[in-house]
Amino acid sequence: MTVGAIAGIVLLIVVAVLLGIIYQTNSRTKEQEELHRAEMHYVRDCSSRLRTLQSRVTDRAVAGKLENAFDYLHASPAKSDECVMEYELEVIRLVGELEKNIMVWEAGKTAETLDRLMSAAEERNRILRCSQ
Repeated sequence: MTVGAIAGIVLLIVVAVLLGIIYQTNSRTKEQEELHRAEMHYVRDCSSRLRTLQSRVTDRAVAGKLENAFDYLHASPAKSDECVMEYELEVIRLVGELEKNIMVWEAGKTAETLDRLMSAAEERNRILRCSQ
């Protein structure tokens, strides 16, 4: 083999390795973007839904609790972890339950649901703080 042929083979190997590295980097970037979108879903979706509900509530006590829940969720860390997934799903479920309670206006159930929602959100954030 000539020196030129060896250099050509080495060049092909280097190009193949570089393309592999670029492909892996793109894959990781896409995975990180998807993870970030999923993490933001908890904060954005829940706080947005609570904001919408605020305009439907006229009871002062419930409106105050709803505003506190909105503020707390809106300020919650977007970063998530598998260890808090259960609490995030519970908060999302409770927001849906809250929407139903407000539509048929059950003040007692609404306040109770808000209390459970806040407990789940607080526990989620506590666990996240401890795990970091």
